[in-house]
Amino acid sequence: MERQNETYLQVFCKCTPEDWDKHLPMAEFVYNGQPHSVTKQTPFYLMYGSEPTGFPMAFPKTNVPAVEEQISRLLKARDDTRAAHELA
Repeated sequence: MERQNETYLQVFCKCTPEDWDKHLPMAEFVYNGQPHSVTKQTPFYLMYGSEPTGFPMAFPKTNVPAVEEQISRLLKARDDTRAAHELA
């Protein structure tokens, strides 16, 4: 498990080496939401008995630029994290 975590962080941090620490909460959330190859269950489910509620895949448009920027950053971080998880 440690080796997989190390590989995962190496792949993930390649995308954002200057501010990787800011993305760790999203990385942890996505990592813990992926089914394990042995148990076929996510770490969230095994620890808490249910899956967490994440943010939706699509959001309604707003007229607030700061909100739109934050949503874009979150979606990009989620996509980057998923990609890094697949590579690890």
